[in-house]
Amino acid sequence: RDPSYEFASTSRTNSCVRQQFSSEINIRISQFTAEYIKDFRANMGGDSDIPNLVLDPFGYMYLADNEGFAQELRTNQKLQASLGAGTKIMSPQEIAAAYPFYSVDDLILGSHNLKDEGYFEGSTMFEWWRRSARKNGVEYIHNEAVNIHLNAAGSKAEAVTLASGEKISCGILVNAAGPRAAQFAS
Repeated sequence: RDPSYEFASTSRTNSCVRQQFSSEINIRISQFTAEYIKDFRANMGGDSDIPNLVLDPFGYMYLADNEGFAQELRTNQKLQASLGAGTKIMSPQEIAAAYPFYSVDDLILGSHNLKDEGYFEGSTMFEWWRRSARKNGVEYIHNEAVNIHLNAAGSKAEAVTLASGEKISCGILVNAAGPRAAQFAS
């Protein structure tokens, strides 16, 4: 759709990862993501052409100014800690000592994690995948998918129609339409 990737979600993301979620599956996905990023070269086969990625663990801090949200953060922290996340509950005094630029007068607490939460070079990862795909024979088509055709049973995608009117058969369809994925799939 946009071969320059100027308007693509990937180009506009901050490429950050966090573990401070309230469900086990989201926490585990984030932990897998952090390990995948840190071991990117090994995970992709170990070739020296594959970039080493660094996860800059600046962490996230969620601040509670009411008891309802403070209790939510406490509950979440217990789950996160049970799964190995480094999330810690901090008092306003601890926050002020570590981060003097915060005004903590109206805070009850903060939830902070410096372990495997932060920024990584998503653009480097994306560019490596793109170059690698081309090297392995992937053909990029400058067009836009507008319709999915299902088989007679309605259980499997078998073709895609492009904005140009061209219809492309497929064995497997990966819906990579980003924020338009649900719209495209309907």
